[in-house]
Amino acid sequence: MKIYKVPTRSGVIRTTAALLAAGLLATGCSSSAEGDAESAVVPKGTNAQIDTLTWGTTTGPRSLDFNRAFDSNSWLTWGELAEPLLTIDNSGKPIPKLAASWTETPGKIVFTLRKGVTFWDGKPLTAEDVVWSLNRAGDPKQASEFASFWVNVASVMATGPDQVTLTLKKPDATFLFSLRVPRVYQKAQALVTGANFGTPSGLVMGTGPYTIDKFSPATGATMTRFDGYWGTKPAAKKIEVKVISDPDAMRLAVQSGEVDGTFDVPLASAPSWDKIEKVATTYGPSTGATSLILDITKPPFNDVHARRAVAHSIDRAGLVKALQNGHGSAVQDLAPALLWQNYASESEVKDLLSGLPSLDFDLSKAKAELAQSATPGGFSLTAYAPSEIPQLAKALEVLKKSLGELGITLTVKQVAVAAWIGRVTGADKDPLAVMSYGAVSADPLGSVLTLLANPGAPGSFSTYAPETLKASLADYKQATKDRQLEIAKTVLTQLSTDLPIVPISTIAVGMALNKKYVYTEQFTSWFSVGDEWAHSIKSTQ
Repeated sequence: MKIYKVPTRSGVIRTTAALLAAGLLATGCSSSAEGDAESAVVPKGTNAQIDTLTWGTTTGPRSLDFNRAFDSNSWLTWGELAEPLLTIDNSGKPIPKLAASWTETPGKIVFTLRKGVTFWDGKPLTAEDVVWSLNRAGDPKQASEFASFWVNVASVMATGPDQVTLTLKKPDATFLFSLRVPRVYQKAQALVTGANFGTPSGLVMGTGPYTIDKFSPATGATMTRFDGYWGTKPAAKKIEVKVISDPDAMRLAVQSGEVDGTFDVPLASAPSWDKIEKVATTYGPSTGATSLILDITKPPFNDVHARRAVAHSIDRAGLVKALQNGHGSAVQDLAPALLWQNYASESEVKDLLSGLPSLDFDLSKAKAELAQSATPGGFSLTAYAPSEIPQLAKALEVLKKSLGELGITLTVKQVAVAAWIGRVTGADKDPLAVMSYGAVSADPLGSVLTLLANPGAPGSFSTYAPETLKASLADYKQATKDRQLEIAKTVLTQLSTDLPIVPISTIAVGMALNKKYVYTEQFTSWFSVGDEWAHSIKSTQ
């Protein structure tokens, strides 16, 4: 078992964090050390060709169009097929992809496209393809799951044969990171396929290292290496993405060699995975976290005392121990450690966050808060969790017991991930939702900007949208790094006081890989899923 350290400006943040992202791409700086971690020794592997790499996943790709499937298990497939203008390295730094370079001025980004890039059918990538692909993210007719990140875009235009200019409504220094997500597809093929674009019958046409043979949300996908790929070719000639929804069945499939690896290692049973012979398990830092989202516009959570009662009812340390086997941290803020590494040292972050209101597990405090609320005798509500991510339902079940002591009745139900996403982003939100999420931008408020990308608007995760918060986030996006640190403290304090989102824990990114292969990158959430993860897997022989 390997656990990687995360270097900061003046040392190491020794904390594992998590991306479960069932809707998006977790560690809090308020709790860092989880025990000694091994140094990050990244193996190189060999250049031997891999005939077929079989990868296990708990859910299949819902679509090959990222607008229709903005979740990590879908990204696992569409991230190998179509490419973004830029991607992110392990430090969270933007690096070129389909854009060979770019220049930024306040409110404007000008991209110069890479030359010599072709789609799988041999036709060259054009600025028109890029403009069409990016504009779909903000097209109301598309109802993109990424739309909340696109609301500040004023226009995307071809300003030369190999040049694309993106103009923002307001300057935003964090927006560049968002461009890691939107994929560039061939416009002509998409127009021909029409409503079938991205579906099993219509597929897509991309520039990525793999072509798509077939896919099904129920069974997975088959991809074949594209020999005309402009970049470095991956070792695997073919990828079989295989859906195995049951965690025990997944473990047995990895153990038997039926699948070569998976990113879906359930931390609740991590010890049994760690003991599998001929398989290496790795746990690495990420930007993801698990929190409760409360609808503050309706009873009972339009009352801050009811929200605080719930916050003090969460046994965070117990959850991390019982459900994650210590692979994570109990947290009381929304600022993952991985996002601070280019901004401040661990001690500086600790000082910065030391004044945040306490959210300790304390049922006496919880009862006192509930007594001050509009529902002092308690209330009843139903919370939903995605069946494909069982640990979220288990977290709700633990919370259910604590809330019961307050007179609050919580009913926990599981639904398919697609239905769950609709419940947390739809206009009529559930009063309480459990969610795992991650950051798109590599800055201290990256996770906050994910959750509050478009505060209170349709498609957003939270109904919380005070003008003071909007002003702070707008200021943050245009501020210098030092000023961003000041604003981050203000925003995190406001969120910890008002509690529209109640942080729970961070969870390590986990991977199991047959020892005949090695993972040749430092294992973090920036790199573990999406952005051609298969490039990082090589043979040991």
